[in-house]
Amino acid sequence: MKSFTRLVPVALALFLAVSAGAQCLSPEEVTKNLGLGLQDGRVITSFPVRDLNQMCGYVVQKSDGYQIFYSNGEYFIFGRLIDFSRSVEVGEAFLKSMQTLPEAELAQLKKFADYTIGHGKKEVILLTDPECPYCHQLEKAVAGLESTVTFYVVLYPLDQHPAGQGATRRLMCRESTFNTIADYSKMAEKLTAEPGIIDEPGCNAYGEKRDSIAEFFKKNNLQPAFPTLIFSNGYHISGALPRDVFLKAVEDNSK
Repeated sequence: MKSFTRLVPVALALFLAVSAGAQCLSPEEVTKNLGLGLQDGRVITSFPVRDLNQMCGYVVQKSDGYQIFYSNGEYFIFGRLIDFSRSVEVGEAFLKSMQTLPEAELAQLKKFADYTIGHGKKEVILLTDPECPYCHQLEKAVAGLESTVTFYVVLYPLDQHPAGQGATRRLMCRESTFNTIADYSKMAEKLTAEPGIIDEPGCNAYGEKRDSIAEFFKKNNLQPAFPTLIFSNGYHISGALPRDVFLKAVEDNSK
């Protein structure tokens, strides 16, 4: 494996893309050869680039979203790749398709919601982790929008967040209700500060629901970062969006 070279200009990328003799690498091989650590993200999937022999795009999942680069097996190419025949940026087009749930799957995910907060005409599914600081950042950004947006809140703490798991167990077992996102966020932060991750007596709701959600993610090839927002047209995006960016995303992706 040759050492990778970072090449930004699209014209040079197109030249390198047609060089012969290279094979596209698996996501695991790319992760290894780039030396990506946990803080850098991880390659989660790849896709062939139309009309470019042996060129693949690779999607890196990071804590604040996704990054795409390209490789033909000899070179790693970082930058934008434009398909002029379709007038699209190749990576953005793939992410859009990857980040869209079919209507039936969207309806199924909505059934996993622990809370329905708000009464707005626009609907958003919020995947959140009580221990996730980016989740609380987003929750503060969208506070007060309950009159225009209905939030379906799905709790799914990460494995490395035992306090988040404990808070989720308590929230599920106590069958709490909240009128605002701010109310939920305040309680989640409070419960995260309490020790222990054991289900309350006679309650195993957490384990059963978590297994079902994990199976849903696997079925739909979803590997969400947190927080993740899923809009009514099925499009989903991860990260602590600022309020104005969230409002535009809701407007652009609501049926």
